[in-house]
Amino acid sequence: MFQRLFAAVLLCLSIVIGLQAQNFNITNRARMTFPGQTAANICGYAAKGHEYALVGGSQGLIIVEVTNPDAPVKLVQLPGPTSLWKEIKTYGHYAYVTSEGGQGVQIVDLSQLPNPNPAYKFYTGDGAIAGQLNTIHALHIDTTAGYLYAYGSSLFSGGAVILDLQDPYNPTYTSHFDDLGYIHDGWVDNDTLYAGHIYLGSFSIVDMKDKTKPAVLGIQRTPNAFTHNTWMSKDRTTIFATDEVDNSFLSAYDIRDPQDIKFLDKIQAQPGTNSMVHNTHILENYAVTAWYSSGVSVVDVTRPGNLVQTGLFDVAPAWQGGGSNGCWGVYPYLPSGNILATIISGGNGSPGELWVVTPKYQRACYLEGKITNNANGNPIVNAAIEIVNGNVGSADHTTADGSYKTGQATPGIIQVKISAPGYITITVAATLVSGEVTVLSIALQPEATVAISGQVILNGSNQGIPKAKVSLTGPLNYEIEADANGNFTFPAVSTGKYNIIAGAWGYGYATKINQNFTTPQSFVFKLDKGYRDDFALDYGWEVSGTSVTGIWERAVPVGVNPSVLLAPAADVNSDFGNLCYVTGNSTSSVGEDDVESGTMILRSPPMDLTTYNDPVFRAFLFFTSITFNNESLDSIKIIVENGIEEKVLFHLPGFTFAWQTLNKKIKPEIALTKNMRIRIECFNDPAYTDNDSYEATFDWFRITEGSAVGTDDAQLDHTLKVYPNPFRDAALIAYNVPANENDYALRIYDILGRQVAFQSLPAGEGFVKVGQALQAGTYFARMEQGGRASREVKLIKMAD
Repeated sequence: MFQRLFAAVLLCLSIVIGLQAQNFNITNRARMTFPGQTAANICGYAAKGHEYALVGGSQGLIIVEVTNPDAPVKLVQLPGPTSLWKEIKTYGHYAYVTSEGGQGVQIVDLSQLPNPNPAYKFYTGDGAIAGQLNTIHALHIDTTAGYLYAYGSSLFSGGAVILDLQDPYNPTYTSHFDDLGYIHDGWVDNDTLYAGHIYLGSFSIVDMKDKTKPAVLGIQRTPNAFTHNTWMSKDRTTIFATDEVDNSFLSAYDIRDPQDIKFLDKIQAQPGTNSMVHNTHILENYAVTAWYSSGVSVVDVTRPGNLVQTGLFDVAPAWQGGGSNGCWGVYPYLPSGNILATIISGGNGSPGELWVVTPKYQRACYLEGKITNNANGNPIVNAAIEIVNGNVGSADHTTADGSYKTGQATPGIIQVKISAPGYITITVAATLVSGEVTVLSIALQPEATVAISGQVILNGSNQGIPKAKVSLTGPLNYEIEADANGNFTFPAVSTGKYNIIAGAWGYGYATKINQNFTTPQSFVFKLDKGYRDDFALDYGWEVSGTSVTGIWERAVPVGVNPSVLLAPAADVNSDFGNLCYVTGNSTSSVGEDDVESGTMILRSPPMDLTTYNDPVFRAFLFFTSITFNNESLDSIKIIVENGIEEKVLFHLPGFTFAWQTLNKKIKPEIALTKNMRIRIECFNDPAYTDNDSYEATFDWFRITEGSAVGTDDAQLDHTLKVYPNPFRDAALIAYNVPANENDYALRIYDILGRQVAFQSLPAGEGFVKVGQALQAGTYFARMEQGGRASREVKLIKMAD
């Protein structure tokens, strides 16, 4: 179901034909807690008529017999590194355990179970990596070819370390793959690797037949550009991927041609809850997936272009919304068909848990079709299709060609509500059948229209303002330009309630709110002089530059938020309308459609500032430029031109991570003329285009008379100094806060912009000791006060 945009009301669905919206088609059998520790990923093992759960406890591997799913029995916990992260996979009668706590790969011989004393040992490398393999984030095993792939390790920048399992208890190092850097997780079979590059926001397809010369066959971005894990379909034509961020998706891709990978569909377990997906597995034609706050989800993937959820059970009811708390992993491959699931913690500080649940694998009922305009047959874009009282997620919106794809688990006669702005909403009946496609195509009737007219004039006179702009926002949106006398007419406006905004370049705004248009109406709007642009109206700002992506556009920002806000999802809330200028607004994915390899420029229309005595430029800016593991020259400049020369008002490197106020006097920086312009110039360093993110948002433009509010510069005039830098244990940061001033703070951010340290600073000079609790890596420190910040200083903590 392309471009799923679900309403929050769908989260409150009542019982439908005996199925509860929260939990359906999955039954709880048992729950076991592990006092004093958390639980990470889960694997399973079966032999001699017995079934076992292999639980990644934070204090070591826990083996639980689940042959009787209603009464699990803990057999043993094997000692291992203490760490939140544990990953387990099996090969033959061996289990392989990895951890970010170190000690390489723990190898456990399961052949003597249920004897609670299995033999085990730790492998830390041999040959060229002897004794060097320590921390490992995840692993997968090519059971066809007999190789273990260790991901996110302490070697080769976290790329894949490949171990030969010809002797399963005594692996040998073969080679590695790090051409694309860090791999977080992945799936591999028959010498083909499908690697999840979480920081690149993509998965890659890699031919590993010659393990000394891996060949990258294809790369594909995922919807939220934070690619966590991948899993292959039964027929080997489709890869499923997850993005480990809030409000993320399970997504599907046709990979039959690795050089032309095709996105098919994406789905959420509980749309509107901000839930984060984690690990998915494919069993036959079903995706069994762990969602942190939503629990265990079963999706019918028989038609990968129309993913339909057919089972859901919340094993972590204490956790709601986003975040990485709740269900960590699932394992659906036991002979009994039971699913094993782990949750990190039961909530409120309680220990980690193992759940055993029994699914009912039910085929989906599919509803597909096309929505058109019955007056002309044209497709209707973004029409909403809702199965009334349907299962969770049984809704969709039409794509550019008017088509939609949705469905649900429950068969029978349903009511389908179809709506679109400017059209009459209808509800029709349809019959759904398990495993079959019901085609429902509808032509909607346009609503009635009325004429809206008026004039835009200068306040205090009857003088019409030529080429003034007028916008109507309501069931549909309209914008028009007035004639030479300020007169305007909208001949056919769909009936309903609207907000009206009138304005012109060189003037302010006038507005009328909640106007109910049921009959023709006429308005007069009076404007004051002054340069102001909230971007509620299109005044024709010019866009240019050398970047072919990240193009400046006037739009409602979609936001970029992979656990830290890189670009806002709303404009400045103190202005008219909800529009602003954004670089590349087509996706919420990190690094996707952003400024690349050069400049992207936004330039105002000309302004006559000769009538101003002391003009001040004012605006709001949200700017993020992050280059992972490298230092680049990315920046943004605000420049004033007068037709003869130009001056830089602001030059900002790095990031803001919040709306920042810009205030700057234009005099004496540059002479005032009748041909003044403001230019916002983005620059992305061409040296680091493969591993960076560049986002900029600009709003609330003003030219006012008099002193700038707060300060002539949005930046603090301070330079922090760090001793030593790089450092191993800790560093000292020297600061100087002006006397009799307060509310200063030192903040440290990691390369993703997440705050990792904060300390209030008193007035005067001093030193702050930092870095003791930080992991090895790159960080940025700056002083902040109110909406201002100093230049960032880069900190590098080296590994011991």
